[in-house]
Amino acid sequence: MAGIAWSVPVIAVATATPAFAASQGLGPVTVLPTTYSRTGGTLTQSTYTGFLPTSSAANHARASYLTGSPAADSFTSGSDTNGSAATVTALYTFDGVKGAKYSISLKVLTQYGTYNNSTNYSERQSVDASVVQNGSSSKLAKVSVSHSNTCTRSNTTMTNAGYTLQTPSQGTKSYTITYTAPATGPVTVQCVFTLDARYSSFLLRNYVNDDIWVSAPTVTRIS
Repeated sequence: MAGIAWSVPVIAVATATPAFAASQGLGPVTVLPTTYSRTGGTLTQSTYTGFLPTSSAANHARASYLTGSPAADSFTSGSDTNGSAATVTALYTFDGVKGAKYSISLKVLTQYGTYNNSTNYSERQSVDASVVQNGSSSKLAKVSVSHSNTCTRSNTTMTNAGYTLQTPSQGTKSYTITYTAPATGPVTVQCVFTLDARYSSFLLRNYVNDDIWVSAPTVTRIS
């Protein structure tokens, strides 16, 4: 939803940081949100972007546009750009042990933006989720919304870049990888939401952006 000028500095909102355990057994691992940031300028309807549950706290969304999205333990990117591209990055962290294997999963829900009660004017949004430690990155999910209207990046461009096109009618989908920690210490799950510059021509114009909801990652140590 709102546009952004790329000269505006990054704004980061901090939340809790985990106290890492000295030892770790098999099974579920605690995952905590750490920060979210945006680059490219201000967002319109920015209160629809942030961690959930909804709250008046600085790092939380005040509301969520996405129909059916759970209320807690997640992040919603429901704002628009003012026309230019914008990026929102949400970070989670957990305690990793060198050589340990983890099953890491998250869920994604997509929705078209609505303008004048129509979804035909929604510009693309995408999310790249990855697991990062010590400069090493592993892909968790690359998701965008399938479009029939003209957008800045076409469906073909997105699939050629490795994105899964997830339509709103598919509901919530899960994405999972097996990850081996290269070192002992914090591991970051990074979700980068890209709100494309809104397509505009003499005959066609997009007025809003898609909405994307992502659950907090679920991490389980498996070996």
